[in-house]
Amino acid sequence: MSDRGVFSKDYLDYGSYLLLKEVYQLPLGSSLLDLGCGYGPIGIILKRMQPQLDLVQVDVNERAISLAQENAYLNKIESEILICHDICELNRSFTTICLNPPIHAGKKLIFELYEKARLCLEEGGSFYVVIKKKHGASSTLTKLQEIFNQAEVLNKESTYWIIRAQ
Repeated sequence: MSDRGVFSKDYLDYGSYLLLKEVYQLPLGSSLLDLGCGYGPIGIILKRMQPQLDLVQVDVNERAISLAQENAYLNKIESEILICHDICELNRSFTTICLNPPIHAGKKLIFELYEKARLCLEEGGSFYVVIKKKHGASSTLTKLQEIFNQAEVLNKESTYWIIRAQ
C-alpha cells in the first residue's frame, strides 16, 4: 500500500529496485535498519528473503510509518517501525543499514545520515546506499571513504551507484 505524501507512491523506484537487486543475496547478518523506510519496501523485501533479520524501519514521515506498518502486517513481517529523527537515539547497533537517501533534503542532511549510520553500525557491519551519479554519487563515495574503514562501489547501473561502506 502507498499513498500521497510518500516517495515514489505509485511504484517501487528504480534506485530501490537496484539496491535490493544488489544486496538481497548478500549475508546481511542478524539485524537490519531500513533508514528512511518510506512505505517499507526495502526492509520488507529483505526480511522476506532473509527471515532471520531483526528488522527496524524508521522514517520522519508519519504517513510513511503508517503505511510501512500496514505493509508489514499485509506481508506477515515482524518489524519495529518508528518515527525517528535521529537514529543514534535508538541506542542500538545493526549489522546492516540500507538507505535510499532523501536527495531533496540536501547534502548536509544526507551526510549527517551517513555519519549517524556509521555510529549505529556494528563492527564488521555494512552500510548500503543507492544514489544517482548526478545527485552526488562521487561525493557520497568520498564522504563514506572518510568516515568508514572501507567504501566501494558495488555496481553502477543506468545512472545509479550502489555503494557499500564497512
